[in-house]
Amino acid sequence: MKNKISLIIPSISDEFFVNDFLTNIYLWIYIPSEIILINTSGKKIKIDKYINRKFKSKKVTIKIINKKNLYPGAARNLGLRYSKFKYILFLDMN
Repeated sequence: MKNKISLIIPSISDEFFVNDFLTNIYLWIYIPSEIILINTSGKKIKIDKYINRKFKSKKVTIKIINKKNLYPGAARNLGLRYSKFKYILFLDMN
């Protein structure tokens, strides 16, 4: 049985870059069980339906948390509060 991992990504980028970033994560050999994206740009971000379907087929949940003006450390701490699994992976995106 594989251990389940939460991937926490603090981000200030727009929708295009977030969707491109998630597409590249899908190409990893081991995909985390949960992806938590903390959006600190102040704009609402939506994930493409195509990307959502790809991750749902792998049983990966994607959570988007919109909080304005958070520094990376505070965004990571917020992601920790929302994570469900014992193992945590942080990946920064700008």
